[in-house]
Amino acid sequence: MIHVMRVARPVQAILIVLVAAIYGAADQYLGSRIQLGEWTVAVSQMSAPWLAIAFVTGAWPVRRGHAVVIGTAVTFAAVAGYMVMMLSPVEGVTLSAINWPAELRSQLHVILPACLTGPLFGWLGWRWRREQSVAPALLIAALFAFEPVVRAVAGMQIESRSVVWLIEAGSGVLAGVAVALRRAAASQA
Repeated sequence: MIHVMRVARPVQAILIVLVAAIYGAADQYLGSRIQLGEWTVAVSQMSAPWLAIAFVTGAWPVRRGHAVVIGTAVTFAAVAGYMVMMLSPVEGVTLSAINWPAELRSQLHVILPACLTGPLFGWLGWRWRREQSVAPALLIAALFAFEPVVRAVAGMQIESRSVVWLIEAGSGVLAGVAVALRRAAASQA
């Protein structure tokens, strides 16, 4: 049984990283499908789900260091999936025409923050699950709830904001309420 567990964990980690890469590619693809409506761009531009990936995957390892590593790995896998889709024939790009160093430089505004957010949110997910800390869960809920407000203040909204941003903010508020209610019930028990 122990031998199976040793094999299962690396396989699970590989599958999780693969799913993150698929998420990144799907996010890019969805954002380029404007013919489906501006909602696709609005969904693609959300930042909170990218942070939630590291948070959720970081919640599962037993060791803090593993949570940081998996949070980092899934974040960079998602970014890699996004970039591969962005530079793929699916998006109309000819592989021979890609200037990889220039493309990497053009995405530094995404890559550099990922160096911080992946490990940080992996660790926060671990704290939430293993230390039963409520603050990390409330933080991730707040990121969903307030992203539309921050985007509005920064002047970064797009037309479909009313539906997409309402769903994002509403899901953050509901998650925050659920965390608070669960904490209140646990403290009364």
